[in-house]
Amino acid sequence: MKKFFLLLIFCFATLNIFAQESAKLRYENGKSLFREGKYALARENFETVLESENNGGAYAELASYYYALSSLRLGELDRAKNMYLQILNKYSDWPYIDEVKYGLADAYFQSGNIFEAVEMLKSIKNKNLREEGRNMKMYYLLAVSDLSYLTELLQKYPKDKDLAILLAERIYLQPLYEQDRNLLDFLVKEYDLDAERYNALGGLRNIKKDEYDVAVMLPFQSDRFRGAKTKKNFVMDLYEGIKIAVDSLEREGVNIKLFAFDTKVDSLHTAKIIKSGDLDRMDLIIGPLYEGPFKAVSQFGFDKKINVIHPLSDKVEYITENPFSYLLKSSYVTQAMNAANYAAQNLDRNKNYMVFYSDNYRDSLMAATYKKYLTEEGFTNLIFKKVKVDQIQESMDFLSKMNEERVFKVAEDSVGHIFLASHDKRLIAKALSTLDIRDEKIPMITTDEIFDISTLSYDQVERLGVRIISTDYVDRENGTFTSFRNFYIDRTGTLPTKYLCLGFDMMYYFGKQMDSNGKYFQLEIDDEYSEGQLTPAYNFFQSNDNRYTPIIQFVDAKLLLPDQIDDLKYEPINRDK
Repeated sequence: MKKFFLLLIFCFATLNIFAQESAKLRYENGKSLFREGKYALARENFETVLESENNGGAYAELASYYYALSSLRLGELDRAKNMYLQILNKYSDWPYIDEVKYGLADAYFQSGNIFEAVEMLKSIKNKNLREEGRNMKMYYLLAVSDLSYLTELLQKYPKDKDLAILLAERIYLQPLYEQDRNLLDFLVKEYDLDAERYNALGGLRNIKKDEYDVAVMLPFQSDRFRGAKTKKNFVMDLYEGIKIAVDSLEREGVNIKLFAFDTKVDSLHTAKIIKSGDLDRMDLIIGPLYEGPFKAVSQFGFDKKINVIHPLSDKVEYITENPFSYLLKSSYVTQAMNAANYAAQNLDRNKNYMVFYSDNYRDSLMAATYKKYLTEEGFTNLIFKKVKVDQIQESMDFLSKMNEERVFKVAEDSVGHIFLASHDKRLIAKALSTLDIRDEKIPMITTDEIFDISTLSYDQVERLGVRIISTDYVDRENGTFTSFRNFYIDRTGTLPTKYLCLGFDMMYYFGKQMDSNGKYFQLEIDDEYSEGQLTPAYNFFQSNDNRYTPIIQFVDAKLLLPDQIDDLKYEPINRDK
């Protein structure tokens, strides 16, 4: 009997040795296949080892680790994560447990579980692996473009300077008009980042002077104006308004010296002006008007650190990457943002809306921006569609039903408003006539191209409740305008044109800004809206286009701003009752 037990013990020992030898061979074979990049075959060997050592063994931890790593290399992320988590639970005291955490963090990153990945990396104790984990974190987070996600991540891990740097880089690499400069400034101060690196103006120091030199670059002698029936044109009106403003500023103790340059709508001629050196000492440049000349002068302004203002354009491309380039108007992106804000405040009774837009980059970007901001305000977009003139009527049949008069009408309260992002006069006219024929009571927001549609009457526009984005709106209800108009009539015997008013208001505003805040007014400007003299308001705080966008409406045959409409509706308390 004793011999039998001894024989049995010997057999078990022999079998255990054979099992260990088999596990070792399988493990070594798996490692060899893994090094050759044959991860599927390698994993089969590691799986066999785990089956033979399911109660623990010399190769259990290693086989589990390489099983998970093979799955990770194969892109089978769920398998990898499950095995890594098993190792953490079963072998938490394993000397290489930080390697497991590193691998699990990698699997989390690849799965899009960013928060879990960052949390796992924070638990690694090995100094070298922590550094490798930092590099891995930055590698994956560089692919994250969602600023709100990165901001949320930093809020959860506020001591992670790497996240702060990454968020700052993401903001800084955005176009200027999109940058959240308040957040960027906070990150620079809170995490002691390189202020020069993230300063859009490159460490600029302000300059205050007793007199400022201003260049006005306009196509004064352009061939396209020579054949005009009248001696005046909008260019001369713009310039005349600028000169009147300079006179007004001088009476207030603000000294501006004007220098006029004729660009002739010619990029080569503009290049000669730049090359002459006459612009080098300017404190401010207004113009040119047309794309080629303006881009050349804008680049010159960037190189020489001179602010350049486009007085008429709303092209966001002009200010995207140049902190010295400004638009007097709101860019079409800002217009869409402010239109969405207007709708959120004034058209919120019914939060369903439709968007139609023309087939071009400008209008499609306006439409997309509008939709983005209204979605954040909790509105519901029912239709978002690119349309041509001959498609608008059919498109507006969305949610419509035929009534007793056999006219398609939108069901009552199904749509709150329509946003028509279009600078195509034909499309705007067709959309409004479609609404008019149906006698729809749906407010529409669209662009000021509506003013150039001869077939529309102002009465029709008022009846339909159209809201108009009008970036060059002159407020004729303003008392200052009345005084200015009377002054101009007395002086010339004619009425001031829109362009003359815009020229005056532009020069007056920026003249005052330089007088108060210096040549680089943008360094000192505050986050408040400044009333214009003839136009409603300006705000260039951390912005290279006007953050204020007039959105107007015909009421009682007058074009009014929202607050002016509210004033009409206001009924004062009768204190005698």
